[in-house]
Amino acid sequence: MALLTLGALWAGGRSATAAVLEYDVFNPAQEAVYFAYADVYRGLTVRLPHPAEVTPFESGEVGNDGRRVIAQQTPGNVDLFVLEGAAAPRQITRFTQFIPRRPGEEARRANTYPRWSPDGALIMFLSSDAVGQVDLYVIRPDGGGLQRVASRIRTRLPERPRWVLFKVDSF
Repeated sequence: MALLTLGALWAGGRSATAAVLEYDVFNPAQEAVYFAYADVYRGLTVRLPHPAEVTPFESGEVGNDGRRVIAQQTPGNVDLFVLEGAAAPRQITRFTQFIPRRPGEEARRANTYPRWSPDGALIMFLSSDAVGQVDLYVIRPDGGGLQRVASRIRTRLPERPRWVLFKVDSF
């Protein structure tokens, strides 16, 4: 994702309110924590030395339309499943979708902490590998469009990562 200034992120016809992912990034070289805001629809990210004024979007396992997303143990993995009404759970992540960090390693992952986007079009989740590195991903509820938003993030559950809403002029 491209890293931009705040002014450039929502310049050019964006609506007055935006929904983005908020997460923390630790920079060991500077021994500093940055607050990152990612517009996953446009592939843009902003990092700040302080948190922005935002309104948390209270999402969880249940989407606005009643669909649920759950993390469940599978052979050698923890994967995500979408539940719709009385239908059987539909698996949306599989370890074969993830590229190993190094050639020859297995891509086994624990995909946890799923959260619906405000519009219900995406599910955000944390994915940790065998050595405990945590990455932030989004995926569509049909299992398509898997996208890594950030790698090696720092988590402070339940506060971050999370979907947040903010007014563009709040920056």
